[in-house]
Amino acid sequence: MAGMKTQLNFMAEVAGDYQGVSANFTGEGFSDMKFMVRAGSRAEFSQWVKRVQRSSEELTLHKYKQLVQPSIYKASKTFSPTEDALFEAVVMKAMMP
Repeated sequence: MAGMKTQLNFMAEVAGDYQGVSANFTGEGFSDMKFMVRAGSRAEFSQWVKRVQRSSEELTLHKYKQLVQPSIYKASKTFSPTEDALFEAVVMKAMMP
């Protein structure tokens, strides 16, 4: 839904990798929209965040526009940091006709 933010919550009692799948019909290839959730300690999460912040490219509006193009079977990517207020700009743009 345009302008809506979605939040996904996951609680694991045991560390490990858990498979997720998109439960919404989102177009061609939707049945293959699977993802992996890795549950670990707070320290492992902090290490992952630091690694992403050091090694990832910046998410700009230009790169965002490329990412939102319809596609199938794209590998996951990480970005850090982002342009100032990029998330808010994308949500607001979705609300405008």
